[in-house]
Amino acid sequence: MKSVRYGIIGTGYFGTALAKALAGLDDASITWVYDPLRGPTIASVLNCKVAGSLEELVSQQEVDCVIVATPNGKHAEPVVAAARHGKHVFCEKPLDINVERVKWMLQAVQEAGVTMMAGHIMSFMNGVNFIKRRIAQGAIGEILSIHSERTGWEDPKPEVSWKKLQDISGGHLFHHIHELDFIQSLIGPAQSVYAAGGNLAHTGEGFGTEDDTIFSTFTFNGGRNFAYLETGSAFRMGQHFVRINGSRGAILLDMKNTGCVLKSDQGIEYATVGENAEEDRDRTYLNTYQDGGVVYGKHDMDPPLWLRSLIKKEMTYLHQVLLGNAIEDEFAGLFNGTAALASVKSAEAALQSLRTGTVQKIV
Repeated sequence: MKSVRYGIIGTGYFGTALAKALAGLDDASITWVYDPLRGPTIASVLNCKVAGSLEELVSQQEVDCVIVATPNGKHAEPVVAAARHGKHVFCEKPLDINVERVKWMLQAVQEAGVTMMAGHIMSFMNGVNFIKRRIAQGAIGEILSIHSERTGWEDPKPEVSWKKLQDISGGHLFHHIHELDFIQSLIGPAQSVYAAGGNLAHTGEGFGTEDDTIFSTFTFNGGRNFAYLETGSAFRMGQHFVRINGSRGAILLDMKNTGCVLKSDQGIEYATVGENAEEDRDRTYLNTYQDGGVVYGKHDMDPPLWLRSLIKKEMTYLHQVLLGNAIEDEFAGLFNGTAALASVKSAEAALQSLRTGTVQKIV
């Protein structure tokens, strides 16, 4: 393929940002968009055509790859439709909020013989790449446990986003699935989970239906490794980090007071979370005035510097794969479905544990 023509389904905050990033790449063009609410507005910005239905977009000959950026619980139908029309697919995270629908999507892609990439954008962070490289080099010894927190506080909103509706977004466990995906990339798929929590402070007018407090403990590798995740919007002093504890050292990926620190018996090492110090300063500055762990963008907002850079990096990788570049081992899980399926299985099991008060096996 010498060039790639993209069709965009869903032109909210992220869909628009993905489209703009792709439009800026060599040998890439946005040819069609479909969004019943904002399609015409975004099409005028991107100078492309507007589809009147999902079927109209995925059946276009001048679309090679479909970008699916609809609400979380509405990913399956457009992915399957695109695959059945022979289109490559990029689907925003999570692939869906239901394991059986994820399996349906993966089966459709496999049967069609097309490429699908899951939008687990955290995989492209400089800090994440640094951590994976140094762990592989033995810098902190054997991983023992991982602690992640992504919390903040939310006030009532004049308009409640779909992202705050449990049955559409899946809630924090699904909408903020990045950390769970990262953890599982380090110590393998989780085998069981116990979760506790609920909606403690966000009921009534101006709020959605999602749980605002969730504490989850995951077991890995027959009980040799554990991970503890805190997430939600009922935390007045919110944090956003992943701390990895090893037998010879530890690593902190701090996404609030942005930076990456490795401490071991060999000394201390530092790395940026983003591509450079400017991006990290940008992220820290924004987190000073908003809870970066729970903030949501709106369709008429441009992402901040650090996120625009990360989106461009992710879309460039997708584009180069579609042009013929080989998929690197580090990112194979984003293309073969294993990372997406493992994350959704774990999030679904954690939610079931929270509802039943029991330990849930993850199979």
